Amino acid sequence: MPHNFLLIWLVQLLSITVIGGGSYILYEWYERELVGTFYLVAGLVMVLWTFGGRFISLPLLRRPGADEPKFMRSKTVQRLPRPDGSVLQVEFFGPEDGQPIILSHGWGPNSTVWYYAKRQLSDRFRVIVWDLPGLGKSSKPKNNDHSTALASIMRYTRLKYKYF
Repeated sequence: MPHNFLLIWLVQLLSITVIGGGSYILYEWYERELVGTFYLVAGLVMVLWTFGGRFISLPLLRRPGADEPKFMRSKTVQRLPRPDGSVLQVEFFGPEDGQPIILSHGWGPNSTVWYYAKRQLSDRFRVIVWDLPGLGKSSKPKNNDHSTALASIMRYTRLKYKYF
């Protein structure tokens, strides 16, 4: 069993405990078992924190600065046609003679999620990022065949850089 699962389960259990405790404090305050505005405020804070804690915590934890991620696109772009008629967007960062590193994002985002990696690795390596079919600037396959997309990138990189 992964450790992350246990941590998520414990946080969820804590969330249920906080909302239950807050509700109990509010109920006891309403029934006059707990007297004072402190209990009312404590119960309300506990209940509101469980429902709106994300909106309260994130601004407190966020450390904005000059190094915020940006949608950085390259001027060196290759559009790779595929047999199904779709086109893959491939972008290159760093020196042309550098060791190539291919970064592939997951389903949902596009290649701009690699902002920090592109910025930190492109001085030494040839960083190659691409948009999966149907995401970012790559067109969607007409036959819904997504299987050969990475193979196209690897074939192009092997031909161009001869490192593989």
